[in-house]
Amino acid sequence: MNDSWYLVDLPGYGYARTSKQTAQVWNDFTRSYFLERETLVAVLLLVDASIPTRDVDVQAAAWFEEAQIPYAVVFTKLDKRKRGGPRAEENMQQFLGAVADVRGPGLGAPPALATSSREGRGREALLQHIALLRRAFERMPE
Repeated sequence: MNDSWYLVDLPGYGYARTSKQTAQVWNDFTRSYFLERETLVAVLLLVDASIPTRDVDVQAAAWFEEAQIPYAVVFTKLDKRKRGGPRAEENMQQFLGAVADVRGPGLGAPPALATSSREGRGREALLQHIALLRRAFERMPE
């Protein structure tokens, strides 16, 4: 193994504007990537904090749990709020509660970071988390 490491942005799910057939191809590719990538350290699951919890996001977290793939939740759009909707903090707590239920008793919620690209909030915490992942990669056996 060389010393290179990568942050990989894989095709999303949920709100992707594409055909169901294309979405299924993306889904199959993404799942096989996660399962077959020997040097995978962790996944950053991006979740929109400006909207209430979506089943598809909870299902993604449940799949990572089932596949025993380490992950952290990165909440995005912390600065936004849908008209008349709950605050981002409420949406984040709802999501983390749903994921804690999926994880089972005693495990609690996965690591979570809250970010706003517009305001730069959470940027340093996210960079620190990525640095931790980088160190974990460097300690991986060859």
